[in-house]
Amino acid sequence: QRLHRIGEVLRAERPKNAPDIFRYLICLEGQRGVLEVLLDLLEGIEVPENRALVCDVLAALGKENQEAFTVRLNTDRSQTARDLLYIIDKCDFPDKLKIFAQTMKSNNLAVKLECLAVITRNKSEGSRKLVTEAINDPLPQVRMGAARALANYDREKAVVELTKIIKSPDFEKREVPERNAFYAALGATNMPGALTHMQMLLQAKSNFLNRKKVVDEKLLAIKGLEAAQSLIAFKMLQTAYEDKNTEADVKQPLGRAMFNVKKALFGDPNANPDLSKA
Repeated sequence: QRLHRIGEVLRAERPKNAPDIFRYLICLEGQRGVLEVLLDLLEGIEVPENRALVCDVLAALGKENQEAFTVRLNTDRSQTARDLLYIIDKCDFPDKLKIFAQTMKSNNLAVKLECLAVITRNKSEGSRKLVTEAINDPLPQVRMGAARALANYDREKAVVELTKIIKSPDFEKREVPERNAFYAALGATNMPGALTHMQMLLQAKSNFLNRKKVVDEKLLAIKGLEAAQSLIAFKMLQTAYEDKNTEADVKQPLGRAMFNVKKALFGDPNANPDLSKA
């Protein structure tokens, strides 16, 4: 009964005595059925700070009871899935990556994105492999999220995986936001091979027959160099901007990207970077 009264308080507002509630709940360790009651209470709590409190208690009490959490993962509520995945991650169960991999097979986009966010907080090789699998997910939103996350792992491997997708036959058929996301992810690695690829795209000459394709690829390269946010990337953008053969359609995006890179590097878009160090 006292647990349910605490649940009513946590559902209503953020309590002033939250630390006292946390200490009381932690003292319930080992009591029969306490995990199930807390999990049921969690479903009805909307205040984010209170959900976090209950999640931390569950993570502390449930280190030896993985099934109590995994059995509830088959949910369509993204908030519930996020909390369960947070608890599983914090408990650091030996096969948590298998649990995450299974959750990524859900048909619910929101649940998959929540799972991907939890996976990317881990920098292990196992997590990197799950992210790599996700760049081939059926849902474009998941593929884009995974692509952005890859640069946070082994950058050389990220270049290989992202380039494989970019050069695949169906890549040109994908929507512009997704293609932009993959090129931005590739640029964010800041690896020489990735930047050289984009430089080559910017140097391509167009003619009447291939103009649209060349311009489209240059716009993608600009997204990639903008995401790189380095002096080398800025120099490549500037060289293309000053090239008299650069198509008019590309000039404005180039200028905008240069502005953003300077702002990211120096905090002042009007700064004059020393390109001799690039």
